[in-house]
Amino acid sequence: MESGAFFVPWFDKDGYIEGINGKKLLVLGASFYCNQDGKRNERCEYYDDCTINLNTRKYDLRCPYNNGRPLHDLPTDDLCEDAPAHKNFFDLFKDFLGDKELNFDDFWKKAAFTNYVQHELGNRTDTQASDCKEEYLVMFEDVLSKLPQIPDVVITWGSIIDKELKKKKESDKYPNFENTCNKNDCYKFLWKNYAGKDITFLCFYHPCCKRWFRNKKEWCYMLDLLKKEFSSSR
Repeated sequence: MESGAFFVPWFDKDGYIEGINGKKLLVLGASFYCNQDGKRNERCEYYDDCTINLNTRKYDLRCPYNNGRPLHDLPTDDLCEDAPAHKNFFDLFKDFLGDKELNFDDFWKKAAFTNYVQHELGNRTDTQASDCKEEYLVMFEDVLSKLPQIPDVVITWGSIIDKELKKKKESDKYPNFENTCNKNDCYKFLWKNYAGKDITFLCFYHPCCKRWFRNKKEWCYMLDLLKKEFSSSR
């Protein structure tokens, strides 16, 4: 298994460095999904090997259903207003910023995006703990290294991938690294002394889950976390 991340994160260099109220933000989703399973859509000849056997990297330039685009660019290609998760997340930040004129594209120019799982999932549209292979934590650190600068804040989507990030307890590269995760705060933790800075992780429900829409208390709590983290720049 290669150590480098397969999916290349989306970012607009200038917008990402400018950030949101001075904070550089990485939005970390869970997984990409292939629906060419022969049930919902025409079955791809590579489907089993690409998704079930985790060999998405092998078909990077061979996928016949990705409009001639490499699969490694899915973080960029999937970032559109028609994608419910991205649109719902934008709506949350629009509420937080109180800017009625803010549009989708301008917001996402100020944030980086990718997914944690480094292969496409098949047969389902939910990320499970078993999808988070041990090597994907190393690949996430590779994602951080590919950004123009280390993010100040990482916002995770869903209740699976944050558990993987909370597991990291030490770093060979950064001997003073510390993970502040504790069972009393499931929404926030820090990677301290990582590449010379502290990274704050905010753990939100997935923007497509029912809690995102139907739980006003949850919505207000996410807004409160954003206010505390983004109200002043470092």
